[in-house]
Amino acid sequence: GNAVTYAAKQCPIKILPQVTVGAASLGGGTLSISVDAVVNGNLIVDRFKFPKTKSLGTTNGFQYVNNHLVLTIDLKQNVTAAELQSFLRRLTFSTKDTGLAVATRSFVVTLANAASQASSVTQTVQVQASGTCAARRRLDSL
Repeated sequence: GNAVTYAAKQCPIKILPQVTVGAASLGGGTLSISVDAVVNGNLIVDRFKFPKTKSLGTTNGFQYVNNHLVLTIDLKQNVTAAELQSFLRRLTFSTKDTGLAVATRSFVVTLANAASQASSVTQTVQVQASGTCAARRRLDSL
């Protein structure tokens, strides 16, 4: 999709605000999300918010593999495209400190059905080292 932009001190942004999931049958398949997260030592500097995954399926949680933060969900048989679309549209990103020095992140989302037929989308997040969070500004002015 079109790149989204995160600016320093900005409120978390939605990563895939307009993603569309149109597959009729994904039950028994997998959803995999991979991102080249910024790490400082053993600490992941970037912040990601993922909705709860229980309604979609089961997961072993996040893994850090080959400089990528990866989440794989084994989808329930009755999962719907609408549920997956809603989940993906609610993913958010923010960063701070050393994360601001890295100009982009690439999110790769792969959906595969039970027959291992897969489709992927890549979303770029551009990071700018200046900005403000409008919500915080409003609260501070009260």
